[in-house]
Amino acid sequence: MALHQLRLRYERGPVIPDANDPTYDQQEVRRLVWVYDTALERTTYDNSQAFYILRNFENAPPDEELAAGVFATRCLGTTLRSYSYDPSVLDGNLVAQGVSYSDEADSPACPYVPPVDPDPEPDPEPEPDPVPGQCGDPDATNYVVGGTDNSVCLYAPRWRALWPQLKVRLANFEGNPKAFLSAEVWAGFPTGHPYAAAKTMAKVADMRATVSPVTGQAEFDLGPYLQPLLPRLDANSPTALTSDLLLGYELRSRGAVWERGYAVNAAVGDAQLFTGKQLTPFASLPGWHGYDYQVAELGTDATGKFGVIESYPAPVSHYLSCPQYPVPVMWLDRSGGYGYWVFGGKHDPGLLAPEGQGFIEAQTREQRLSSRPGARRTLLLRSGYFGGQALIDGLLTLRECIQAWAQLDGPDSPWVPVLVEAGESTNYRIGQRRFEFNTKVTEAAPRHVQGQ
Repeated sequence: MALHQLRLRYERGPVIPDANDPTYDQQEVRRLVWVYDTALERTTYDNSQAFYILRNFENAPPDEELAAGVFATRCLGTTLRSYSYDPSVLDGNLVAQGVSYSDEADSPACPYVPPVDPDPEPDPEPEPDPVPGQCGDPDATNYVVGGTDNSVCLYAPRWRALWPQLKVRLANFEGNPKAFLSAEVWAGFPTGHPYAAAKTMAKVADMRATVSPVTGQAEFDLGPYLQPLLPRLDANSPTALTSDLLLGYELRSRGAVWERGYAVNAAVGDAQLFTGKQLTPFASLPGWHGYDYQVAELGTDATGKFGVIESYPAPVSHYLSCPQYPVPVMWLDRSGGYGYWVFGGKHDPGLLAPEGQGFIEAQTREQRLSSRPGARRTLLLRSGYFGGQALIDGLLTLRECIQAWAQLDGPDSPWVPVLVEAGESTNYRIGQRRFEFNTKVTEAAPRHVQGQ
């Protein structure tokens, strides 16, 4: 202990009379304390504590005095320093009056302990014995210490859904004096990834999360830091089926990567995402000769190490005939990717012309329009007849999507954002063998209107 009380005094002040009862007269008493700090080797003085006693209470707390002689010792290396007190010379000054010390070199009470210097040339960690035929990449699922053959490595990239949240839990570590954990969020694609040119891996944020006293874990939500880094999905984007759909991420803490994976730009459950998962609503993919389109699924690159969205032409289905009047449609599907269909029936084109702001011409009494919102093209799409109830179930996801595009001017024309008509529809009749799906779409953007 570094603090030692040397002297305690009680100093009485003036009496405060009580007009009604003299026995309740009060008297102020101030407590005076001298304390010596062996770490700073100085005396401190405190007279800030005061209280009141009744006048007829004669037994005030007694003064205290440290006995003369040695009251503390401490080791300074191998030297023993002893502190002595002489009460006759202590006064109210904030100095070491009344206290002196003496040193004893090489004291048995302070044995010499030589300092431990780090080895300037530590022995290197021994190399592990080589293990031929085994994987030596720590990121692989079949990693073996000392493995020499990375051609046999197996990988299983972790897939997570980005929306609405992407949470990672870290366990608290032993000896952590704080109630939180710190971590770094990294985003992009690692070196060697096929999409690394789109966005290289880099730190995007520092995070802190409170450790739960129940679970002993801290929960980090990476979603708000990753979501702004992915674009809004657009069928016209050249990377709509590749790097627009995913983003690599890492959560690093205490010099280690605690979770590494790929976030899919979709609001789906993590359990729905696994390697080989097709991002399409159809169990059997529709396709037509001359109208091949790309579908996407979760997979890995040629090395099997990095997670990618694999894109390939859809196979031709025996359920469908070649469409006579093709209108391709794409939409955001709840599976995490895009739905696709070529409507090949006889469609009904139309125009949605909204009402304008009218007025009556004063001279001619003619009704005129001062302004009018732009018109939008509409199209009642008809699929034509086909076999296979699974395709109907997939097409129904078009009715519930939030974003769709159509090539209103036929295949190879630009994708135009459209709104899918809301409302109830009859899907099919149970027992039938031929199916047809019809729905109405409207251009999302209005046409320009001439004004005057």
